[in-house]
Amino acid sequence: MHLTTNPTPTLVRVLWPCLLSLILGGYFFVVYAIARGLLAEFGVSPGVVARATLPTLMMGGFVIWMVLFTEVPEMICGHVIPRRRAARDRCHACNHRTDGADSPICQECGARREGLPAPYAVTWKTVRRFGAILVVGLVGGVLVGELWITSDENRMRASVAHATPGGLHQQTQVHPQSDVTTILTFTRRWPADFSDVTWSARDGFQTVQTLRPLKFRDIEHELQDAR
Repeated sequence: MHLTTNPTPTLVRVLWPCLLSLILGGYFFVVYAIARGLLAEFGVSPGVVARATLPTLMMGGFVIWMVLFTEVPEMICGHVIPRRRAARDRCHACNHRTDGADSPICQECGARREGLPAPYAVTWKTVRRFGAILVVGLVGGVLVGELWITSDENRMRASVAHATPGGLHQQTQVHPQSDVTTILTFTRRWPADFSDVTWSARDGFQTVQTLRPLKFRDIEHELQDAR
């Protein structure tokens, strides 16, 4: 049998890109859900999805470094292991001892010594493979993120329907000299749990931004309170 390389197990070769896609999908899921929570929008529409997807896509720049992990199984099995074997006077393909052997061919498997793989390097093939994995993770993360947010908003609608006699179409009875009306407040699910949503029969669902920039006066007041 003639071996010229140390092949990567097929199962590992298939599962590794899936694992990377799941990791990237989880990252984009969190980013998309946070972006949706920052939008002053309730309900799904093409415009809402587009406005939340844009910053999610931009945040993809922070995971470009993961291109180095695209071919980890191939790097280990096809480059690192064979070269370590050759450094210990063993056949790079089958790990058979070659101490003192003058033949350029391994007597055990038939692999040629000059067939030793070169040190691993990132190529355009690696970049293209990572690009495909990145797209799969982005699409999956956005899709799951939108389903997550939509499910959370449906939960709020169901809560309103059970909490008010008239459900979502309740007609609020306001006293002529009062502006008091029923207001229900909900907190979105993680990772958008920084965002609150209120409901009233007059205004419907409204997103409340609970995040605000920290100003210098706020810091000064906190220091004074600490003293």
